[in-house]
Amino acid sequence: MWMHPPRVLVTGASGNLGRVVRRALASRPDFDSHFAVGPRHSPLGVESTMDLRDARSITALVERIGPDIVIHLAGLVGPACDVDEAVTRAVNVDAVGLLATAAAAAGARRFVLASSAAVYGVDHGRPVTETMSLGGESRYAKSKIAAEQLLAELAACSDQFTAIALRIFNVYGKEFSDSLVERLLRSTSQEPVTISGADTFVRDYVHADDVAEAFIASCTAEVGRFTPLNIGSGEPLTTTELVERLSVRASIHVLRVDGAPSYSAAEIGAARTLLGFAPRPVA
Repeated sequence: MWMHPPRVLVTGASGNLGRVVRRALASRPDFDSHFAVGPRHSPLGVESTMDLRDARSITALVERIGPDIVIHLAGLVGPACDVDEAVTRAVNVDAVGLLATAAAAAGARRFVLASSAAVYGVDHGRPVTETMSLGGESRYAKSKIAAEQLLAELAACSDQFTAIALRIFNVYGKEFSDSLVERLLRSTSQEPVTISGADTFVRDYVHADDVAEAFIASCTAEVGRFTPLNIGSGEPLTTTELVERLSVRASIHVLRVDGAPSYSAAEIGAARTLLGFAPRPVA
């Protein structure tokens, strides 16, 4: 696709996932990597800063770097999206459109968005495929759905610009200390982890290093104009099953309480085929 190592711009390089992707790209001389952080973060070395609420900041960064590929990780996550609806729209939706448009105008040919399993909701009762309808009701989920729609529309109008939305499921790893996996591994008899509906709460847990590899593979994968892909382990686990898996690594201490059924898991056949995605099992 390129005659030279493609220039990759990674936004959100100071975030949990951004640090993992940054580390993975550091060992890849076949990419010319550049990193951007938010204006309130301290520089991590060679990164630029970018304000997702400032169109001029976005455009200036893209024009200066001239990326072939954009990996867009920056944005508001989860409950932070409920604080201010207008800010959430500006950061998680409008900025995606601005960044993708500027990148395409500068000659970029691939845009990879960090989307979320939240777009599906938690009521399917079986692993979801990318062709299923999107039903996430949270403000975070709706912002990701809207961002994906913007990318699909932009890619449909271009002969060279393509986009991938990686719908990421429950990430764990040392950078994700708040994940259930990491909290369970740190649990003690004095500080057990409260788990709700242990036998009816089902999630798909994917290691951060595997997610990072999916982003890198997405940079050069042969795909259509807009391609959503599920990024999970492909293995639904109840919390009870998760505790059993982790018990081989540490002594797990939990406090069980009742909870409503909830199900979120991925069918990852498309990612396996298009990206060569091969996530590790939780163990």
